[in-house]
Amino acid sequence: MKNLLVVLSLMAAAWAEEQNKLVHGGPCEKTRHPYQAALYTAGHLLCGGVLIHPLWVLTAAHCKKPNLQVFLGKHNLRQRESSQEQSSVVRAVIHPGYDASTHDQDIMLLRLAHPAKLSELIQPLPLERDCSANYTSCHILGWGKTAD
Repeated sequence: MKNLLVVLSLMAAAWAEEQNKLVHGGPCEKTRHPYQAALYTAGHLLCGGVLIHPLWVLTAAHCKKPNLQVFLGKHNLRQRESSQEQSSVVRAVIHPGYDASTHDQDIMLLRLAHPAKLSELIQPLPLERDCSANYTSCHILGWGKTAD
């Protein structure tokens, strides 16, 4: 459940407007979050996501745009990296209860055009089978600035 909270927190982070809301943020080790995905459209970063299976990425429903490209294995968004892998999206599955006006049920699955090649830097998020206690703390991941 703790990892599910991380995923849900990612969804909330993707929804927040770009403002100076970062608290205790900083760069992370290159191998620390191999499930982190970057979603691009028209060459621009749109949202973050989480690899949950070699063919599936979990993200926010409000991130649905045409011609999405998913990048895995990235650490630095400003440069091409030998570890990175890119895939187009062949199917987007939005939660049937998603409401764009309220962002209720703001969750979506993306099926990649080809399975991710798993490596030290590309791994699905290991989901917990048991529920954690309420009020368990978690970390939020995403792409953003750590300084001006």
